[in-house]
Amino acid sequence: MKSQLLKSVLLLILLTSLLHAQNDESDESKVRNKSTKNELVPVEIISDPPGAEIIIDDSSQGTTDSTLFLPPGEYKIQLILAGYTPVTTKIKVTAGKKLNRFRYTLSKNPGQLKLMIGPKTAAVRLNNEIINHKEIQALAPGIYQIEVEAEHYYPVKRSFEIELGKTNTIKICLVRKMGRLQFSVNPPDANCVLSLNSQVVERWRGKKSFDQLPEEVYNLTVKAKGRKTYNGTVRIDANRTTIETIKLEFGDEVPDWMVSVKGGTFTMGCTSDGETNCNDNEKPAHSVTLGDFYISKYEVTLGLFSEFIQETGYITNAEKAGGSYIRKDDKWVIVQGVNWRCGADAKARPQDERMCPVVNVSWFDAVAFCNWLSEKEGLQKAYSGTGSSIVCDFTSNGYRLPTEAEWEFAARGGKSSENYIFSGSNTMEEVGWYNLNSGNENHETGTKKPNELGLFDMSGNVWEWCWDRYAGYSTAAQGNPRGPLTGDLRVARSGSEQSDENQCRVSYRIGFSPNSGYVSGGFRLAKTR
Repeated sequence: MKSQLLKSVLLLILLTSLLHAQNDESDESKVRNKSTKNELVPVEIISDPPGAEIIIDDSSQGTTDSTLFLPPGEYKIQLILAGYTPVTTKIKVTAGKKLNRFRYTLSKNPGQLKLMIGPKTAAVRLNNEIINHKEIQALAPGIYQIEVEAEHYYPVKRSFEIELGKTNTIKICLVRKMGRLQFSVNPPDANCVLSLNSQVVERWRGKKSFDQLPEEVYNLTVKAKGRKTYNGTVRIDANRTTIETIKLEFGDEVPDWMVSVKGGTFTMGCTSDGETNCNDNEKPAHSVTLGDFYISKYEVTLGLFSEFIQETGYITNAEKAGGSYIRKDDKWVIVQGVNWRCGADAKARPQDERMCPVVNVSWFDAVAFCNWLSEKEGLQKAYSGTGSSIVCDFTSNGYRLPTEAEWEFAARGGKSSENYIFSGSNTMEEVGWYNLNSGNENHETGTKKPNELGLFDMSGNVWEWCWDRYAGYSTAAQGNPRGPLTGDLRVARSGSEQSDENQCRVSYRIGFSPNSGYVSGGFRLAKTR
């Protein structure tokens, strides 16, 4: 009985030991499994391009390329980089690996912005950063703010959206700030010109009101016969009325591009004082007395003549005839396609020649130009009539061609003359362009030494038309001669870039047909005092 009881106790002890052993093993397994789950595993996240923000389970974890330490498991990941499509995905971090590496290539240019902005000079800011509005902008999807502003315009600010894979075209035209002008002038028939950046904005006569003028600071020129010219500025402000009253002073004035020549008596023609190789048409030398006059410092330029053509639509004689005269083999021959616009090669004269003398213009072309400029500046026209019946009013205050006597007197230096062979020197190289230094091309006006009066290029560069009909000289002394009343040719002086030294002497003269353009033929202006 006791033996049986002992066996039962021993069996119970054994079973209890086995049960505790199993429980211990289970607890150890749980601890081991828990330790594995909480182990941190290295994770490297790489993007191309780098620098994208890493968001894991809605928590920012730095930027690519970075190495993180995460427990094993699945995670939701986002990569965000401005200008690229965001990446949203899931990753699985596995234990037992030396490194869990994940690579992503970001997609660029998810959306585009195309801008059409006026004025073109406007400054454009996108989210407060200045951009080039002439270029298409590549942007990530989202809401943006654009600001456009320009001087004298009302600014614009607005928001817009960029969508994935789409181009948003935005057109913004700024509205000009406008003001008003009330203008009055004495005398009431004065000619007025409002200009901006050398471009005429408005032209009128006398009193005038403007209800809508763009906000700017304008140049104002006011002219009237017998009055001094007014040159000033007028400021127009937005939503305001500017009141401007101008009273012109009495008197006449000379433009800064002209020289006042005091009249006097001189010997006209080829003299024995230093000149040789006199031509028969330069003799006899004779006494001439002139009154005061103005003459331009420079020959009329291509740029100024171009303005005349643009404003009037005038067609020159060479254009009507289909060509201009060119000197070949000591003869004048017409070459097709040559005119004031095109040189001797019949190719258009380049923009950089605008300060060179205009050439291939006829005497009649020069007369038409003079009347245009007089009218433009509110002066009396010097010329009236047509064709061979054209007459000159030498009492007018308008522009005209110099008489032959005025031209030679001025070329010799007027009352300050040093009796040079050429205009301003006995050495042609100093004062003018001719066949030995010109390269057979006319040159920008005013680049050589001036003569005693401050006049440029009166020897060489281009032939210059005079008022007079061409004829021989007489021995009789003359006062303010204006040439014969009849004749088929008109006088040209100066010589040109193609001339030899002999033709550039101050006494050299030639006659050309007034109806034709000549490849080296130009002109300068005069004005009666």
